[in-house]
Amino acid sequence: MQKIDCGAWLKSKIGNRPLHWYPNPGNAGDHLIAVATDLLFRAHGIDARVISDPTSFNSDGKIVCYGGGGNFVPSYHKARDFILRHHETADRLIVLPHTVYGNEDVLGQLGSNTTIVCRELISASHCQKHASGAELLLADDLALELDFGNLSTGVIEPSFWGAPRTFLYLRRRFRQFCRATHGEARLDVWRGDRERHPMRIGDEQNDISRLFALRKGPQPFDQRRVSAYFFLEAIKRFSSVHTDRLHVAIAAALLGKEVRLYSNSYYKNRAVYELSLTHFPKFAFVDISRAVAPSLWDGRYGPTDRTNRLVNSAT
Repeated sequence: MQKIDCGAWLKSKIGNRPLHWYPNPGNAGDHLIAVATDLLFRAHGIDARVISDPTSFNSDGKIVCYGGGGNFVPSYHKARDFILRHHETADRLIVLPHTVYGNEDVLGQLGSNTTIVCRELISASHCQKHASGAELLLADDLALELDFGNLSTGVIEPSFWGAPRTFLYLRRRFRQFCRATHGEARLDVWRGDRERHPMRIGDEQNDISRLFALRKGPQPFDQRRVSAYFFLEAIKRFSSVHTDRLHVAIAAALLGKEVRLYSNSYYKNRAVYELSLTHFPKFAFVDISRAVAPSLWDGRYGPTDRTNRLVNSAT
């Protein structure tokens, strides 16, 4: 399977035609991917137009695109619903770098007008087996397209006036997070949702992907930019990061931090690491099922869910 440079490939594929794009909804890590994708489109002169409501959008004869991420798996439904709704009517449907497993019934329906770009080899193998009618490609996770040299000087720094309520809401959360983690050199971020590894001991902790997520409902792009901004600002404060959140790890690596990425509930973290992250000199993957990580149960924060306390105190 061919590994591509996503921006160059997209430009060669669609030329000057508009690309109608639905960013993968979700947490602050997903919004970081969306911001990276927007910058990628701009860098390659792609006329990208954000789809605000995928259920009412008329894709007939258009080039449509579902944003990168990890949504095309049984635990979630947004990517599945989008693909089912639009793959037959769109002139071309493109799924940007994604983790894919399950969904064999959908994959089997896809024709030659659909391109699935996988972000690791296990998903690629799954798609080769079950989506033989679609075009299948391989690429790095799009967050890795970010130029963090520019980001650190404010390329994605949001305008207050673009989304003032969201800016104030997330700034309040950021300040609370800073107070709660004051004086700590290492950031520990552990998820408590369905993707948590079943063998991991300890509560959800400092889950900045959730802490800086947007509220439910429509998510205008200016709001996504605010979310990604505070997500990055939180990571910048630390010299090292231990986490089972993939995009916390990716952002930390690009910012030059020492990173330990731990297993999630399925193969996603390991597979993305093996394809795209091994070249970072201060980055290591830890398989929870094979290694003991004392930080997971060191008891510094007790049995309470610190992320929930941060969320509740900042709302």
